[in-house]
Amino acid sequence: LPITLVACSLNDLGLVNSLGGAIFGGLIILVFPGLLCYYAAKNTEGGKAEFHKAEPFASWIIIALGLILCGIGSAVVLIQKFKPELLS
Repeated sequence: LPITLVACSLNDLGLVNSLGGAIFGGLIILVFPGLLCYYAAKNTEGGKAEFHKAEPFASWIIIALGLILCGIGSAVVLIQKFKPELLS
């Protein structure tokens, strides 16, 4: 919904497309699999046999890295749009 509202107020939809790619790319590649692994390790009855006890902690690290990737990707997109001289 926020991306749709931003798209309605902008003339350049390429910016919205780039932001969506930066945000959803990080979510799909790192955050969602990390969440799936965390909840799979926590919600199984025989979880100790299927998962190592460090896997939930490692999942949180992957989730954090995914969120950092979303932030960095979004920042690069915004810098390219509004201050491209900073990237040269």
